[in-house]
Amino acid sequence: MAKSFNVDEMMRALVSKGFKLREGNHHFYDFYFEGKVTSISTKISHGSKHKEYSDDLFDMVKRQMKFDNGKNLIEFSKCTFSEENYIDMLKKNGNIKEKPSDLK
Repeated sequence: MAKSFNVDEMMRALVSKGFKLREGNHHFYDFYFEGKVTSISTKISHGSKHKEYSDDLFDMVKRQMKFDNGKNLIEFSKCTFSEENYIDMLKKNGNIKEKPSDLK
């Protein structure tokens, strides 16, 4: 499987799966879980030369988003890896934790 993703597809996937856009000199996307921003974020470059991310840029986004393999990142961008799948992966890897329910 090729190690690349379409930038426009990825930006749409990020917004549809719990990330919020924060503009700057690049497009920054911060992941929100249970209504709060997490430490997970990624950046997507402006510019027409960045229509497809591969090689080093692909690996950078994979690390920033805490994916342990490129296949799941590609599926995330194509919307076959759901937000629920992503949250489950992050929990399993210890990147996010659910807020303990209030005990009375």
